[in-house]
Amino acid sequence: MKNSVRLFILSFLVLSGMDVWAQLTIKPLERGGHQHKTSNLPSKQYKKGQPDTLNLPYFDDFLYGPAFPDTARWLEKQAFVNNDFALLPPSYGVVTLDPMDGEGNPWFPFSVFGSGPGDTLSSQPINLQDSGGVAYQIKDSIYLSFFYQSKGLADFSKNLDSLFLQFKNQFGNWITVWRAPGGNMTAFKQVMIPVLSAAYLHNSFQFRFTTYTYLWGNNNHFHLDYIDLRKNRRFNQTFYDDYAVSSPPTSLLKDYSAMPYQHFLTNPVANTADSIFFRVSNLTAGVLNIEVKHKETFQGNTLIETNPVTNAANVAAMGFAERRFQGFPLTGLSGDKVVIKRVYELREPSVLNPYRDNDRIETDFIFDNYYAYDDGTAEAGFGFNDLLKGEGSIAVKYEIAKSDTLRALGVFFNQSVKDVSRSFVNLSIWNDLNAVPLHMFTNVTPVYTDSINGFHIFVLDTPVIVSPGNLYVGWEQTGNFNLNIGLDRNYGYVAKKSGANPNIFYRVGEGNWNQNADATINGAPMMRIYLGKPFNPAAGLDRNGINFARMYPNPFSNQVNIEMTGTFEYRLMDMNGRILLSGQGQDQVHLENLSLNPGVYWMICRNSNSNTVTQKLISF
Repeated sequence: MKNSVRLFILSFLVLSGMDVWAQLTIKPLERGGHQHKTSNLPSKQYKKGQPDTLNLPYFDDFLYGPAFPDTARWLEKQAFVNNDFALLPPSYGVVTLDPMDGEGNPWFPFSVFGSGPGDTLSSQPINLQDSGGVAYQIKDSIYLSFFYQSKGLADFSKNLDSLFLQFKNQFGNWITVWRAPGGNMTAFKQVMIPVLSAAYLHNSFQFRFTTYTYLWGNNNHFHLDYIDLRKNRRFNQTFYDDYAVSSPPTSLLKDYSAMPYQHFLTNPVANTADSIFFRVSNLTAGVLNIEVKHKETFQGNTLIETNPVTNAANVAAMGFAERRFQGFPLTGLSGDKVVIKRVYELREPSVLNPYRDNDRIETDFIFDNYYAYDDGTAEAGFGFNDLLKGEGSIAVKYEIAKSDTLRALGVFFNQSVKDVSRSFVNLSIWNDLNAVPLHMFTNVTPVYTDSINGFHIFVLDTPVIVSPGNLYVGWEQTGNFNLNIGLDRNYGYVAKKSGANPNIFYRVGEGNWNQNADATINGAPMMRIYLGKPFNPAAGLDRNGINFARMYPNPFSNQVNIEMTGTFEYRLMDMNGRILLSGQGQDQVHLENLSLNPGVYWMICRNSNSNTVTQKLISF
């Protein structure tokens, strides 16, 4: 295998005599390594703590992500409810189980050969003893049904990985009633499990799903949807009187998921998507004629609203269809941050659907101060699979529409096989890959933020004026370690569908830059560029709340002051990466008698939360 072309996505292991388990990839969830599974959404809990024993029917199709499972139905905060990791789910929300805990850390230390349990999803206690004083019996035909998928758009799953379903009997014992191996599934599979033992017919029955996987990091994903426990069912009753939205709508832009609005206005026609689409599912036993509509508004004013009667098409039984709308003008809006409210709905003519919640999805499209290909969710990780030469660079190309001030670079770092947060890399911004970078963050360390898909923001100490044209962002590493950044797989599978992402470039050592030609690498690396007015990332861009360091005077002669809240480490380095001075401080450090030659130096500060600030200092 040529290390010069091996990039990967949340894959990383290339060992003699072993399979390549991952390549350029795309990562799942809004986590990764330390993609913590925290959520700003409130948990759905009863006012007086946990609810009493639940009654039949019991149903959840996970329409409320990103979040933890609803605590009115589920016990643990481990699995992750989301709209992004699954491929063609029955409805747009799924719950994902993996080997990472609720804080985004591995349940057990990473191991090339080890395996162990991952996330668990346990129901609240359910009354299977009686209904209205009438005892349940086996003849009541109680079934638990669900849809499951391994991998999907998330990271790889091996055949030796497993998803288990267990029932809790009247003695408090958990009994395994079903098991499925891992593997790469492109379609959800429905499972029907009958309650066939009287030992389960008690007033605190529970069921739970758990995984047992290789301990390789944020991969080996299983997705569940449409979990339904009820009585009076038949073994072959595998359909529902339902249809649903199966995916969020695609971007309103042709090439990007976000860009500054004033940049968009330089050529609105070229920047606007020709069409927008989303997917719908039909869970019934027959073909349905489904009507769809959408409404897009800005500050309460309607930009476009379509008539469902004019957009109808048949959807096959237990099948899916892609429904498309024509792009529409996005000019005439105002503000530095433009938020467009989007509502997408479907219906069957003259028929009232008993499951209405999943027939509608609401989302926002935002013009802000950054360019991004990604939608904010990583389905995999991305980086070099192996660097035998110990040095390599990766870059992502953007095309800037107008002159502007470059302020910052945002990166979502994903943790895979091992923590590389103390490995040094150079983050660079170029307008020509064969020229000197416009700006370089020298010897920075990856930062795993404490949030779902949290971007770490690197602010330029001196803003750079950029002209219209190509702008590349990326990194250089000088060691053979598996640095990962998030990869948005929806960019390839939903928006572009197939083909290599041509905006990715790489080189090994001092060799030539190569454009990605691998069709399996078609996701969007999660690196963003921020432009325009000065801003404070801690006010909303960096969800980890960075404490920025202040270093002065600059330029300096023989002394420098450093101010940074809390305990922090510092390193003073020359332009060749040599460490000239290092130490620790609390809130403030005064360095004196430095006696440095005139020139440019780098000061790198890192606090106890692994937030890193790099600033260029000039000595005279």
